[in-house]
Amino acid sequence: MDYYQLGYYLNFFFTKININDILTNEIFILFDKECKACLHELITFVNDIREGKDHDIVMNFKNLDIHHDICMSKTSNNNGWKGIWFRFFGKNTIHLTKVPVLKKLLTSDLGDIIFNCSISILGRNSNIPWHHGQTRVLYKYHLPLYVPKGDCGLKILTPEVEIIKWEVGNSYILDDTFEHTAWNHTNEDRYILLLDLYRPLGTIEEILVRKLVTYCEI
Repeated sequence: MDYYQLGYYLNFFFTKININDILTNEIFILFDKECKACLHELITFVNDIREGKDHDIVMNFKNLDIHHDICMSKTSNNNGWKGIWFRFFGKNTIHLTKVPVLKKLLTSDLGDIIFNCSISILGRNSNIPWHHGQTRVLYKYHLPLYVPKGDCGLKILTPEVEIIKWEVGNSYILDDTFEHTAWNHTNEDRYILLLDLYRPLGTIEEILVRKLVTYCEI
């Protein structure tokens, strides 16, 4: 069974994520605090990338060696979405050594709730068409690191229809199984720390789900 099939079947067992439940969860509150403590060093790292240093580690989602469908390259019709991966499907990448604060976070006890970790780059003058995530077992955490001035945001078709305008230092949680789209109608790239976090579940269910998701075939 591959990741997409697993996500589909698990959705029968879990309701849509209640963001308020996540925001008041003690582990998440601690996790959010630790992520924001990394903010200064992450911004410094991003500024180095923007100035051309270590730019070879930025990967176009179309050209990843591992199943580019997982990276949803099909959602970017103008090559505007790229990323730097530090953890992919539960496994750390070689790039983690370049950002010591992230390495410390991902290898701590709090790192156990992180399934994927990347810096997501939405290119200048680009759009990501409407799409949705595969499973309610994970939820998305956004921590903006560089947001250009101008029209740059995210729209999610929740019952309330949410529009997010990223602001550096403000974190955002979303259930990406709702249809959503993102855009960057500016002349600069946008950078956010993007994490897939395991949804807080009951102890037995959580252990089972993590094992299933981690060891399924990509």
